[in-house]
Amino acid sequence: RLEATMVDSGGSNTQAVYDWGRRAENKIPHLMIMKGSNTPNKPVLAGRPQWQEINRRGRVIKKGIRLWMIGVDTVKHTLFNLLASDAQHEPAARKIRFSQELEEDYYKQLTAEVFDPDKNKFVHRRGRRNECLDTWVYADAAGYHPEVRIYSMMSRDWDRLERLLEPPDAPPVPRDEAPPPAVTSTPKPPASGGQGFGNEEWNL
Repeated sequence: RLEATMVDSGGSNTQAVYDWGRRAENKIPHLMIMKGSNTPNKPVLAGRPQWQEINRRGRVIKKGIRLWMIGVDTVKHTLFNLLASDAQHEPAARKIRFSQELEEDYYKQLTAEVFDPDKNKFVHRRGRRNECLDTWVYADAAGYHPEVRIYSMMSRDWDRLERLLEPPDAPPVPRDEAPPPAVTSTPKPPASGGQGFGNEEWNL
């Protein structure tokens, strides 16, 4: 089952996302309607969500939508730092490991942006789509939901999730029929004073 779901409200369909979020909030566990922030050094998940929809008098609508602000630059910096560090290690020792089933376009999208120190922000590489990078950011930020908090999970928590994904009595899957690997993570204990981000090991 889904542990958390994050939906981007940016772009030209913001109100449609808000309307859908109101209807789905009580049906989807840990649903997060989000908006990315490019503010440098912003936390991955900055505090509590804010009520967004208000009436003409400036009062919050009781059944409005709660909007989560995401520090997208923080996630991107950590991702690219890990990728750069992994290049110096053998595959088994890398923090991020990818399925061999992924096509080249996935990696082009994942690296579709570069940090421009003069502009102090990430910029698009010409001619590249970046949906894979965006969804990486959203998935990682969803793990910071206060009722999910993957960065503080203990071994017993990961064992529980593993049993949900792969029950002990499930028949083995033949190698030539194995499905693509699921997204899992096994984070190490967070460093003191931090959010735990950057100490995680991701398997895709």
